[in-house]
Amino acid sequence: MYRIKSFLILFLLFNLSACFDDPGEPNNQRHETSSAYYTENNIRLTNLLAYTSNAPTTQVASDTAVNCTYIADIYSANGSCITPVNVIAFAEQAHLLRENGNVPGGTRILGESEYSETPGEIFGGHEFDLSQPSSLVTNNTLSDQYPFHEQYDTLTISTAYYKVKFPVTLSSGTKFVTMLLAKYGQPFSSSNAISKAIDECGLSGNEITASRFVNADLLPGMSFNRGDYLFCVKDTDTDSCSASDFQWLDTKTNQLTSTRPETPKVSQQLVNTEIECNDEGGGRVSFDFGPFGFYAAIDPSKQFKLWSDFSHGEFSQQWPDATAPQADETTVADPTIAGISPYYIYYHEDCSNNVCENLTQQGTDLDVNLTFDMSQMVLVEDITPDQMLALSNIGEVLSKTHVKSQWAFDQKSINNVIGYDANDMVGLTVLPEITLTGDATTPPDAAIILCSELNENEVSENSCDTQ
Repeated sequence: MYRIKSFLILFLLFNLSACFDDPGEPNNQRHETSSAYYTENNIRLTNLLAYTSNAPTTQVASDTAVNCTYIADIYSANGSCITPVNVIAFAEQAHLLRENGNVPGGTRILGESEYSETPGEIFGGHEFDLSQPSSLVTNNTLSDQYPFHEQYDTLTISTAYYKVKFPVTLSSGTKFVTMLLAKYGQPFSSSNAISKAIDECGLSGNEITASRFVNADLLPGMSFNRGDYLFCVKDTDTDSCSASDFQWLDTKTNQLTSTRPETPKVSQQLVNTEIECNDEGGGRVSFDFGPFGFYAAIDPSKQFKLWSDFSHGEFSQQWPDATAPQADETTVADPTIAGISPYYIYYHEDCSNNVCENLTQQGTDLDVNLTFDMSQMVLVEDITPDQMLALSNIGEVLSKTHVKSQWAFDQKSINNVIGYDANDMVGLTVLPEITLTGDATTPPDAAIILCSELNENEVSENSCDTQ
């Protein structure tokens, strides 16, 4: 397989001028592997919003929370909404979606294959910290969109866990809470996922001691069950949380505790959704943990179409019979050998305010800048900012606190509703900017170029097909 490098850059409103070394190879570098064609991306992330900690003389609730109503599908909640100070998450995949679109599951713009710095083989991905720039390597499947040209309206980011830091203003002042939620349990080697691997996929005791299970834990020094909420409370927004600082919330007493209580606060969706084990043969398995992560609506003024195609060769939908590369892309030392690597050509169409311009941009290098608006991303159900200000026990607030989209999934689980539309679960907004660069000229016919100096009686046109 061949793959090339493009860039998917997530810029978030703050510190946009920072630059980082690309950990991979130059643009348009082709690679050969043993499976399918895909495009490799470098993702760069920076912070969303700078939290202003200039404390007023008189503390008021509106400094950290606002009255809000959150509506997801048929469910609604009233209370307070809080903008996070920071978000840390282990991203596995991201998909571009369209309501009632033609491609099941959407188009993957961030994929789990070929990530760097992956501790084990269960979770393919990379942790990103929005308080500081970070880079990771991933891939996309935009070529799946070539026949459809969908207009995207939703972006989903699947995560293994996330940690959201946000301020909570009580009668005694403001505290800074980091809320951790994971879709799996630690230690993974003794979690309910392993029980599924034994029961459903038939793994033996020896097989589950393999390194890919033993090394699957992503959060060192921590033990928790799937769906457990864990909280770290600090006095300032700059204080960091160690593994030992995280505590469970006892829902009977609304008190934080360092040992797991009988009735901890949990995500009903994660607790009630069965993990599925998929047997891939040879003692290798994969797991389906169900949906978990962030769901963002693409701002209507920034909606778009984006797809790709192979430049040439048997997998190209546009030029399947053209085997010659673009000028200077590939040097063929021996004209009798058609050793030419295809590369991707990207296509982008602006669909601002639901009006597509029908003027498609083309290019071999892809830049996607995604500006996330995560304001009011945290929901405190049934507690207004003024009511919050009158409380002294932070546990009363945390018992009602959720990331918006996770609250929506929990409501479905509580009501035994199966299935969901990603468009109905959004809890934040994203504003994308798409830029395509690089020559995307239609390649000429390869048979003439590569075989022009050969004896026509000895070499047929088919001998110059892409290898």
